[in-house]
Amino acid sequence: MCPRPCIASPGSEVIPAAARLTGSEVTLNMDTLSRFRRIAGDFAKKYPYRILAAIVAVYFVMGVIYLTTTPVFEKQDEEWHFAYSVYLIDHHTPPPLDGDIEANPAEQIAGHPPLYYFLASRLLLWTKLDQERPELKRNPFWAYPAPGTVNDNKNRFTHPANELLLQENRSFYLLRLLSLLLGVGAVIGAYTIASSLAYPPWVGLTAAAGVAIMPQYLYIASSVSNDSLMASLSTLAIITLILAIRPGAKWRLWIIFGILAGLATLTKSSGLILEITGVVGAMLYAFRKRSWRSGGIAAGSILLTLIIIVGWWYARNAILFHDPLGSHIHQLKMGRKTPLSLSQIIGQWRFIERSFWAAFGRGNVLLPASLYWGGRIAEIAALIGLGVIMIVERKKSNARKLGLWLLLMLVAGFVFSLGLWTMTIRGSLGRLLFPAISVISLLMVIGLSRIRRLFVALFLLWLVTISVISPFYIAKAYRPQKAEEMGDLLADFHGAPIQFEDIARLTYYHINPDHVWPQQQTHVTLCWKALRRTKTDYAVFMQILGPNDAAFGYRASYPGRGNAPTTFWRQGERFCDDYMMNIRKNAPGPSVYPVAIWLYSPEKHYRPVATIDAAPAYPVIIGYIKVNGKNRITAPDTGPQYVFSAPVKLLAYEWSDASPGDVAPITFYWQAAGKIEYPYSVFIHLIDDEGAILAQSDAQPHNDLGDYPMNWWDKNETVADTHFLPLPKTLPAGVYTLRVGLYRLDTLARVPLVNGNDSIDLGRITIR
Repeated sequence: MCPRPCIASPGSEVIPAAARLTGSEVTLNMDTLSRFRRIAGDFAKKYPYRILAAIVAVYFVMGVIYLTTTPVFEKQDEEWHFAYSVYLIDHHTPPPLDGDIEANPAEQIAGHPPLYYFLASRLLLWTKLDQERPELKRNPFWAYPAPGTVNDNKNRFTHPANELLLQENRSFYLLRLLSLLLGVGAVIGAYTIASSLAYPPWVGLTAAAGVAIMPQYLYIASSVSNDSLMASLSTLAIITLILAIRPGAKWRLWIIFGILAGLATLTKSSGLILEITGVVGAMLYAFRKRSWRSGGIAAGSILLTLIIIVGWWYARNAILFHDPLGSHIHQLKMGRKTPLSLSQIIGQWRFIERSFWAAFGRGNVLLPASLYWGGRIAEIAALIGLGVIMIVERKKSNARKLGLWLLLMLVAGFVFSLGLWTMTIRGSLGRLLFPAISVISLLMVIGLSRIRRLFVALFLLWLVTISVISPFYIAKAYRPQKAEEMGDLLADFHGAPIQFEDIARLTYYHINPDHVWPQQQTHVTLCWKALRRTKTDYAVFMQILGPNDAAFGYRASYPGRGNAPTTFWRQGERFCDDYMMNIRKNAPGPSVYPVAIWLYSPEKHYRPVATIDAAPAYPVIIGYIKVNGKNRITAPDTGPQYVFSAPVKLLAYEWSDASPGDVAPITFYWQAAGKIEYPYSVFIHLIDDEGAILAQSDAQPHNDLGDYPMNWWDKNETVADTHFLPLPKTLPAGVYTLRVGLYRLDTLARVPLVNGNDSIDLGRITIR
């Protein structure tokens, strides 16, 4: 008999648990863990419906949070789903499968069957709320390719701060609530599927919780969309199918399945996968019953109800638009010019996977990449567990095994359908698997528990974590950064404020990094104080100015990175923007370029006058940026090197033969021996034997690319600095001395060399 506490395994020696605890080491007490699992299992057996009710309550609470966090029309395809519903009210018929937005305001969504939109339109008519589409202004700078966690122009539309409370948006939020209500069937259904397969209550409850707290399902189920209704109808149909294949089941279950699958197909065309799964289930049912007549009746019931419920929709599309499934409108609006190959489809899976768990907005608002590993590990572990189950139980023949095979086939069907969709249509998203969301959640729990129940708990913990933090990332994507969030940076800023007429004052500006390579990014931080609300929207334009008006970097955006257009400003409001700016790959270097900024009204084609200390400024330069050169410069070995106290070295110089009247090029090869604090100027003198200056040149170091001040040089960087010395036409031919040195432009003080001299006589040169 094993004395408690102890740890034992079959066929092994009993080892008291206390013997495993030495010093500060803590060993997991398996007996305690088993007792906890037993208590939890007993509680689930005793109060399954109370727990399920609590899960449903969590679903609604979290759903309302996701519903209110995202602005109007910022969820996927919402404006077109809403337009479809309003079109039904106005025209009493679904929108035409027409590419003209005037004739078809629902655009590609017009290809969807109408069940969800019928329910939505009836609700709007019943409540007598405003049935007009909310009027929002599009953000012309939407879809800037910022990383998923960076809130830079994620908003497709501009939104006032009080949008949630506006009366004209009540009907829109009502339809979001309708979708949330319709989606609860998938939560309850996950538990019911598990019960139908005779799994313990804790399995079904865990699967239901997985659906209820999955961030992406909460996000989509709380949007104006047909996805939640489709998920619930699919789940109910699957429950009926599992019950129908049981020994002794009544044949009318096949009719009920056909009705539910038909309604799902009348919601989304992908419901046809349910019909196919049902027909396969009918054939397996006939095989087990040894009655092909029974199988034929079951399959016939499914097909007959499909024709009765959905046949009119296919006939309408075929007669009016020669497109029974309504797929051409998707191809017209979102089709790929060239179908993807299999390898390209597999390459798309990473985003599909992320968008199944948590990808918000238009798929451009993401969580940190590391968080998605929890889902990937769970997927792999669940697949391994399911594989083990199928191998171990391959010789068994029972309703549960048959049900599992049907569930796996259903998921495989939706995955295959998604692959075909991805091949030809842009916008492949994980939510297209949501008709099988309850099945996927249940299979995850079954597969993980086959390996170890602890994995189920960890998976649920991961889901809870990303579900709780996701609303914060969503909210952040649709609001400007307040100036108070910048901390002490604003207090430490000593630049001059820049005012744009009576519209705005730029109180802080900073560029980081200011040393970049071509094709890299820099960040430009701007902090604004709103002086008044404008009648037209002004955009912020930034540009890295090259010679001859060339632009080596460019950004444009409404203030607030798209979230604070000037028509929504409140006087005195302060906020900060952090813009990413890409350096073009053809930006030559090394060179230093100014960064300019201005406000501009695209509507009025007007640029407000900017002033710095009441003086007009154009262009408005907020800083400089160095673009490094691609090629390493090597100085020729032509003689001695000279060291200044700056610290800078003159390694060599090159002089070509010249004649009186020429502009003689001279190239100096400098090297920064350390950090150079001041942009020193270079003086070049041509002197005769008496020391008289016959020709001279004074300029900042530069190359053929433009200005390149010394204080921008990196330590140990070698710079080829070409100057031009104009020679007088009256200069007699002869031999002269070339003298060079450095000086401060503000004081004209020369920079001494380490030997105490303030200039270098480079040698004798001949003017012919």
